[in-house]
Amino acid sequence: MNFFVKAGIVVIAVVLLVVVLSFIYLVFPFFVYRSYNNYKNDKEGKKRKKEFDKHWEEMSEFFPETPIKKEYLRPALVIQLRKDVPFVPDKRQVIYIESEYNEILNNYISREYDKINEAFTYRGFTFIYIPLTIKKLTEQGSDVLKYFYPSLNDTDILLNEEIIARHIQENILSYSDEPVSINGGLMRYIETNDNYHIFRCFQFTNFEETEIWEQFRTYINVVDDSQIMYSLMPSMPSKEIPIIDFFRESEECYKVEIPFSISESIMQSESEADDCFPYAAQNLIDEIKERIELLKQTGISEMVIKSLFKFDDALKLSRLTITKDYHIFLPDYNHLEINMTPLPKAIFFLFLKHPEGILFKHLPDYKSELMNIYMQISNREKLSDMEKSIDDVTDPTKNAINEKCSRIREAFIRHFDESLAQNYFITGLRSEPKRITLDRQLVTWS
Repeated sequence: MNFFVKAGIVVIAVVLLVVVLSFIYLVFPFFVYRSYNNYKNDKEGKKRKKEFDKHWEEMSEFFPETPIKKEYLRPALVIQLRKDVPFVPDKRQVIYIESEYNEILNNYISREYDKINEAFTYRGFTFIYIPLTIKKLTEQGSDVLKYFYPSLNDTDILLNEEIIARHIQENILSYSDEPVSINGGLMRYIETNDNYHIFRCFQFTNFEETEIWEQFRTYINVVDDSQIMYSLMPSMPSKEIPIIDFFRESEECYKVEIPFSISESIMQSESEADDCFPYAAQNLIDEIKERIELLKQTGISEMVIKSLFKFDDALKLSRLTITKDYHIFLPDYNHLEINMTPLPKAIFFLFLKHPEGILFKHLPDYKSELMNIYMQISNREKLSDMEKSIDDVTDPTKNAINEKCSRIREAFIRHFDESLAQNYFITGLRSEPKRITLDRQLVTWS
């Protein structure tokens, strides 16, 4: 073999070696990456499988393969509650209910609540056990309870916690026109007709420890809703319904422009404050809105607090005391002080001094009296500034009076519910005198 042939073979061998090495260099990282991904995915898969197996093992406690006991497969009790029942029924809430206190069931549910609640949550439902709701509310502090019942003190709340829970569970059934006796049951809303909210209720009949859980398990697992007590089919939890901002209407009050004649325009402008009072005077600053919404975002808790536990004196109106230095106190609401800035406070005092009410179009007639009050409680030094403020709030063609009425309103409802607070702030219908409705026998001027 001559030199040139040998050289050619060497060159070809070198080229092939370079190609192979280049291929390995280019492809090897891909294989490494692919192998690493396969290893990672396999590891993640095993981890997910392990978690799934663990979850399935946990859920098998709730939904074991053992058959449902036939003695618990029976027709549900249909309960019709009047539409005035003080809460909004929710098809995804299952409420424990009883017409008289069942110590065995209450002890069991209290002890096993987490297990029961997890099983309901797995099916996309919320289990409502009112004693626990009360407990959570009191653990969070007394603010929520006092917001709806400002006359309660901490001692009252602690002493009455258990009594309240029993009272609520038993009183829900008082909204039925037919006598209902339930020695412990699970109730869920189905539909509403012309007169009633319709609920179906599964009643517990066996109060042995293991049998109580069997009845819960039956209730949660049953599929056929038409013939037996009823079912909770697996489903996604309901989405939270956003709170509708009622006060958004007030923004529209100033956006409507209608072509009137000149005389009609004058009449319209003279009554602008009065026309917009139902909306503008109820506006709330964001801080107060957030506080009230947080207090009320307790679902059935508002039913618990506001509507169903009713002490004889829980909803009484407090006396209102004005001190010599113009501080406002509600002595029967734990000596609560109501704070306002000087001008809203002056307007509050003006309306408090006139129980007959004041028409907004007559506000200019009260300018001197309001100025007198304002000068006594204000620390403003410039008389011209004070006169400008009084001119604005007594001008019925401006919205200043509504803004100040809003500040008065929020001064009260930042502390307690509007069902009580409306007696203390300025209210009234269009074209009628606006007034503070509180009985003046409850008002003391020091």
